[in-house]
Amino acid sequence: MSEKHDLLILPNQRDSSMVLSETRSSLAARGRKDAADLKVAYKESFCLAAVKLDGKWGFIQKDSSFAVEPAYAWVSPYSNGLAWYSFSGQTERYGHFISYVPGLDGERFEFAYGLRYFSPAPHNEALGLMDRRGKVFMKPTFHCAGPFRQGLARVATKEGAGTGFIDRDGRFKIEPQFDEATDFDENKSIVALGDRYGLVGPDGRFIVQPTLDYLWNFSEGLARAKAGGKYGFVDNAGHFVAGPAFDDALDFSEGLAAVKVEQNWGYIDRSGKFTIEPIFYTADCFSGGIAEVEDWDSNDPFFITKSGNKSSTDAGAARLDGQSELHEGLTKIQKQGLWGFTDSDGKLVIEPRFSSVGDFSNGFARASDLKDLWGYIDRAGNEVIPMRFEDAEDFNLVD
Repeated sequence: MSEKHDLLILPNQRDSSMVLSETRSSLAARGRKDAADLKVAYKESFCLAAVKLDGKWGFIQKDSSFAVEPAYAWVSPYSNGLAWYSFSGQTERYGHFISYVPGLDGERFEFAYGLRYFSPAPHNEALGLMDRRGKVFMKPTFHCAGPFRQGLARVATKEGAGTGFIDRDGRFKIEPQFDEATDFDENKSIVALGDRYGLVGPDGRFIVQPTLDYLWNFSEGLARAKAGGKYGFVDNAGHFVAGPAFDDALDFSEGLAAVKVEQNWGYIDRSGKFTIEPIFYTADCFSGGIAEVEDWDSNDPFFITKSGNKSSTDAGAARLDGQSELHEGLTKIQKQGLWGFTDSDGKLVIEPRFSSVGDFSNGFARASDLKDLWGYIDRAGNEVIPMRFEDAEDFNLVD
C-alpha cells in the first residue's frame, strides 16, 4: 500500500472489512494533509506520451520521466486506462486490415488511431494490453486491435477470422463475425458483411441492416452513404434524408456538405437543398466559415463563404500558406520549410524553427529539431522535454 493508487482503490472493495480497516489506518497515519493530497491526485488528469528511444517504444510523463520503460516494438495510445503493445514484429506505415474484402475506391477501415497514423500495429504479431504503469493487463492474444471506445475495443484473433468487440475485461461482447468494423461512436459501429455495409449497436444487434454499397462515419448527425451507385446522407436509423442522388459527396461540416452533380460541385443543407449551386471544379469542407474551392477557369484555389461569395478575409490566405486549425488556442504554421505557431488572431507566438511539429495537446506540443529528434515544447515555445527521441506522439489522458 505504498502507492497512492492502491489507497484510492481499496475503499471501493467494500466486501472486505479488513481492507477498509487497513485503508483507514493508513490514511490516519499519513494525516489529514496526505489524505487531502490523495483526493487531489485522484482528481487530477494523468497524461502520458508514447516516445521511441533506441528503437523501442515506451511512455513518458510531463516531467520527462518514464512511466513505462521503452521495451516495445509498438504501442498504442491509452484508452480507458489501457494501451495495446507488441514485443516484436515489423511495423507497417499504413495499418493493416482484418480481411481483404474490396472497399469502395480502395478505401478501408484501418486499425489506426486518429487522423495521424500512430505507428500502426505489427502485422501478424500478437497484441496485448498494459495498464498505466506498464503492468501486463492481458497477455498478447489478438492479431489486430483498436482503441477502447465507449467501453468496447474491436479485435481479431487472426487474419480472416472476422472482427469482434471485447470489453475492458477482455471478454467478447460481440463475437468476431464482421469483415470490417469501425470503433464505436455514439453507440454505433459501421460494419461490413461481404461488400454490404450497415450499423450495429453495443449489443451486437443491427441498427441498420447491411444493405448499403458503402457507409462512412457520422458527422453532425448524418453519414455519407452509397446505394445503387449514388451518394446521399443517412440518419442514425439509416434513413436517407438527402439523396441518394449525387455522383460524389463529402461529410457535413458547419451545416453544409459538398456534393457532386455530374462534373460540378456545390453545397447542400441537411434537407438536401442546394444553398450553393454546383458550379465548381473542386470543393472542400467548410471550416471557420470558409471552404476552399476551384472553378473551371483557373487552376488557383480560392475560398468562399457560406453564401457562396468569395472570401474577402485573409483567413483563407493563411490556410493556403500552410496554417492549420486551432488546437488549445494555437495553430501551427509553416514558413520557408520550418514550423511555428500563431494564435487565433494570426499573431506569431512561436517562431518557425522546427522541422516538424504536432498540434498542442494537454499543454504540450511535440516538435523535432533539424536532426529529426523529437521532444516537447510549451505554449511559449520553451523546450520543456529535450529533443532526444527518435519519434514521439501527443500527450493524451490515460483515464
